[in-house]
Amino acid sequence: MTTAMRPTIIAFASPKGGVGKSTSCACLAGALAARGYPVLVLDLDQNRTLEQWFKRFPDLAGILTVEGLGEGEFMDRLKHHCDTRSGFILVDVAGVYQKTTIQAATVADLTITPSKLSAPDIIEAAKLHRELTHLSTMIGKPILHRVLLNEVSPLWPTYQRAALEDVKRSGVEPFGMVVHQRAPYAEVFLTGQPPHFANRTREPVRKAVDQLDDLTDRILALLGLNEQKAAA
Repeated sequence: MTTAMRPTIIAFASPKGGVGKSTSCACLAGALAARGYPVLVLDLDQNRTLEQWFKRFPDLAGILTVEGLGEGEFMDRLKHHCDTRSGFILVDVAGVYQKTTIQAATVADLTITPSKLSAPDIIEAAKLHRELTHLSTMIGKPILHRVLLNEVSPLWPTYQRAALEDVKRSGVEPFGMVVHQRAPYAEVFLTGQPPHFANRTREPVRKAVDQLDDLTDRILALLGLNEQKAAA
C-alpha cells in the first residue's frame, strides 16, 4: 500500500485516557507534514482536543487539517476522504474501548497505543493488544499494532526500569525507542506549533524533532513506505 493508491491510515487508540494520545497524534502529524505529506487528522476523542487546537490556531491550516467527528460519522467520512485524498489520515480515537476503536483498528494500516511507563497504562495497553489480536483472528486480517512508550524520564528512575520489565512480560510490541519528557510536546497545545514547526534554535525542540524523526522513520519502515514526498 502506498500513498499514491489511497491515504495511509494510522489510528491512535487506547482504552485509557491521559496516556498522551492526542499529543502523540499532533506531533506525528507535524513530523509527516514536515516531510511534505498531506495530513488529515480525524478527531473522535470525547474532548475534541485536536479539533479545538486546530480552531484556536489558524496557522495550522497551512500545515495539516483536523476534522472533528461523532462516533456514527467515522466510517462514512473516512470513505469520503479515502476517495478524495492521498497522504496520511491520522485518527485520534476516543480514550475508551468502543465501536470506533474496533472500526479504526480494522481499517488502519497501523494502530498506535501511547503508554506511559506505569502499571495502569501498561495493563490497558496489553488489554487492547489482546483484543486486537482476537479481532484479527475473527476477521481473518492482520492488525498491525504497536505501543508507543512516551513521557519517559531521561533519568530512568527505578520505577521506570521496573515498568519496562512489565512491558516485556505483557506481550505488547513497543517501538524500539521511547519518547522522552520534553517541553516542546507540552507546548504543542499552547503555541499551536508541533515540534517540527517550532523554534529549532532551542535545544529541547531539536531533541524532540530528532526523536520524532526516529519514530517517523520506524513507522514508514514498518508500513513499507519509501521516503519520497507525497504530492501536496
